[in-house]
Amino acid sequence: MLAAGAGLTACVSSGAPKRTEPLQVDASVVQRPGAEGAAMGPIAWALGPSPAEVDAATQQDPKETPQQRDARLRVQFGSTVLIGADGIVTKQYFLAGDLAQTFLKLITELTPENQTAIGGDRVPPKVPAPGTKVGGPQSRSVLGRMLRDHEVEVTFVPDFEVLTGIPLVDPPGVGASKVTGESPAANYKTAPGVALALVSAKPAALAAFEAAIDLFYTSIPQVEISVLVVEYQTADALAFGVSAIDNNTPLLGNLSSNQLVRAYSSAFPLRSPIVGSSPVADIGRFTLGGIHDSWELNMVLEALEANNLADIQSSPKLVVRNGGIAAISTLTQFPFPKAKIIQFGNEVATEIEFKPVGVKMNIVPVIAGTDSVILQVYADVSAITAFAPTEPVSTPITSNRTAVTTVYLRDGYTLVIGGLTSKTLFESETKVPILGDIPLLGFLFRSTTQSRNDTKVEFYITPRIVRDRGTPAAAGS
Repeated sequence: MLAAGAGLTACVSSGAPKRTEPLQVDASVVQRPGAEGAAMGPIAWALGPSPAEVDAATQQDPKETPQQRDARLRVQFGSTVLIGADGIVTKQYFLAGDLAQTFLKLITELTPENQTAIGGDRVPPKVPAPGTKVGGPQSRSVLGRMLRDHEVEVTFVPDFEVLTGIPLVDPPGVGASKVTGESPAANYKTAPGVALALVSAKPAALAAFEAAIDLFYTSIPQVEISVLVVEYQTADALAFGVSAIDNNTPLLGNLSSNQLVRAYSSAFPLRSPIVGSSPVADIGRFTLGGIHDSWELNMVLEALEANNLADIQSSPKLVVRNGGIAAISTLTQFPFPKAKIIQFGNEVATEIEFKPVGVKMNIVPVIAGTDSVILQVYADVSAITAFAPTEPVSTPITSNRTAVTTVYLRDGYTLVIGGLTSKTLFESETKVPILGDIPLLGFLFRSTTQSRNDTKVEFYITPRIVRDRGTPAAAGS
């Protein structure tokens, strides 16, 4: 049966009445796996209830006692919060270093007056007045826009704590840290400080505030830096020399007394070459002798060939925040003699001081876009390549190679820095004039030493954007 009236149309059937409910849409955060199974981050925001509905859902149950309400809120926000009789929750947030500056930028109203023009001077953000409201429909700050209809009250105290303790790293040239009895205010101006942000809000607004803060602090992009330093050292030496069998035996003597040249006693012993970082003392000796037409030959022929090959690798790895400095240092303290001449005398005293030798590297990664990294690299490599024959202690000779570069890399790709090579060729020859230049027989009248050192250093730097945020993997995955 159809009935019409007042512009409305109704349909009546004899079947069971149908139930109509409003459509409610709810979506969860979706993650797509990246390299090595890491989560790539959210690609869809959850469509949940409005702030008004959240406020209604979080209101105190009529059957809930104040003690039960306080216990529930302390479980949600921590045991150190202050809960008022009206249900307002006050929580403290300690912000150290650059985190305080970031927080001020998040709550500062974005107006043409407080925006720094491109190319202008950079000025620190202003500290807001106590009890500043952040959030609401008319808010123009970054954090306020994220809170939408929620509103929180912020009181910011810069330098709430000033850490005037003993420095963690001593200044150069100073010994171990010592308690000198200085007042804590002695280094008050230069000591690091910790700011305090006191936030008061309804439970739903405070939960939204913490979720927005986590987006900037917990989710700050980080980059894992893997560095492989490979150093190849090749050294070889070849030396020849001639010496007498003993001090009383001439190298070359004439058994007949009526000759012009009766004996030749000069000798050219082998000079021990330095291969790698230490001199080679082993010597191969050949004793030669004979009598030929009244000439007697008594000599020791010394010959030495040495080869040294070293392959040194170091592979440090660390994680740094986006735009931070990753400092890598693998150094060894080597003793270096230092001569000290006494003013009223000819004596020379030797002091030993230690100098660092090894690899020092500073890397600044900056994420460009979503899958590229800008790497600023400073690399310095020092090594001991030889020893100077100083008395009474040999002095190490060091070589330094430095590389500075800025490159763009895809995530997971490797930067190779090569070409840091050094070649050293040392030749020494001592001989008797004219006789030392005779072909074949000239080696009896000279000693020669030849040393060659080749060093090559290569850097392999691989940045990887950290995307998993420390979320534990599911069991069985």
